Amino acid sequence: MTKANSTAPFRPLPWQLDPLNDKSLVVLLTGSAGGGKSRVAAEKVHAYCMKYPGSNWLIMRKAREWNTKSILPFYAQSVVGRGKGVTFLKSDGQFLYDNGSIVYSGGMKDDDQREAIRSIGGSGGLDGAWMEEGNAFSREDYEEVLGRLRGNAGGWRQLLITTNPGPPRHWIYTDLIKGGQANVYYSGAADNPNNPAEYLSILDRLTGTQRKRLVEGLWVQAEGAVYDTFDFATHVTERADAEFVSWYIAEDEGYTNPAVVLLIGEDTDGRWHVAREFYKSGVLQDQIAQMTLDWQEEKQVVFTAVDAAAAGLIADLTNRGVRAQAAKGRVMDGIQGIQNRLSVQGDGRPRLTVSASCPNLITEFESYTWKRTPSGIVRDEPEKQFDHALDALRYFTVTRDSGERWWMT
Repeated sequence: MTKANSTAPFRPLPWQLDPLNDKSLVVLLTGSAGGGKSRVAAEKVHAYCMKYPGSNWLIMRKAREWNTKSILPFYAQSVVGRGKGVTFLKSDGQFLYDNGSIVYSGGMKDDDQREAIRSIGGSGGLDGAWMEEGNAFSREDYEEVLGRLRGNAGGWRQLLITTNPGPPRHWIYTDLIKGGQANVYYSGAADNPNNPAEYLSILDRLTGTQRKRLVEGLWVQAEGAVYDTFDFATHVTERADAEFVSWYIAEDEGYTNPAVVLLIGEDTDGRWHVAREFYKSGVLQDQIAQMTLDWQEEKQVVFTAVDAAAAGLIADLTNRGVRAQAAKGRVMDGIQGIQNRLSVQGDGRPRLTVSASCPNLITEFESYTWKRTPSGIVRDEPEKQFDHALDALRYFTVTRDSGERWWMT
């Protein structure tokens, strides 16, 4: 891991723990997947708390509930380990140090989670915070956490951000890297001696935008992107369930490829918000059908849009009482419908937004490209990759925009 200035390209260099000695206010750890970013951040949090008694730190992902299966067990097992002097309160998501230091956990998904963070550390605030998977956070999230750093246990404060690269329009790239608002460290999977050869081999199979980001560590936009107007800062946001008057489900069947289920809310202005996603391979159709029924009952879903070619899935859904609608229409019609809804309106808002709790849909928006031929890019035929969640959204779009109003009766 090596420090780089805002214009330096990613270059694999020896894996080091340079950030442990960096006392800058904001430190960004980025680069390829598997570069050891999270381990460096976690070790620094632990080292600070051990060195400075009475420290208050916050470790977080965008949604607090994601912590229980990611950074909390990682911090407990791989960093704190069985060492004496630290007690993990699993129910509270807190690490209590014998010297009075405390590591809290939290999220920024909604107002309740934000409010919980505002009370951490009391009037003294925080000595530091670690934002894992930083590209899921908004600029507002970042600024709010930064404003909480007013602790004085160690005489200096720090915000650590760990993230894989995303598109160059993301605020992390524009503000922290290009804008020079953070000390930036890059690392590559090959720099991390803990990675097995098999993992490096898997990464080496990646192509296109995913290779540039997850292997080469570059903040790049997909060349020939289908949804080239998709902007994380504009289209990724959180909205309260109470804002929506109608709910819908969109599905793309799969087993070897991931099965996708999206929950979509529509408000009184006809704006859509993808509030929830299920995205997983190797799941039986029976489980997908039952989950769809559960979501339908939970949200009083109007209908579930499914590819008309997925006759077996439609039959299974219908037999369970799901209001499944076979989606028909040209691929380009669905793409055009989604593109139209990504457009920013006169009030500065688009007609389609996505929750940060839908990372796979966001990744596909940023990676879905037109087909390339030796003569150039074909702008009416997309590549059949990074399209599973987008296909589900397309099925919903052509169904909802078809002009039919059968679901209103």
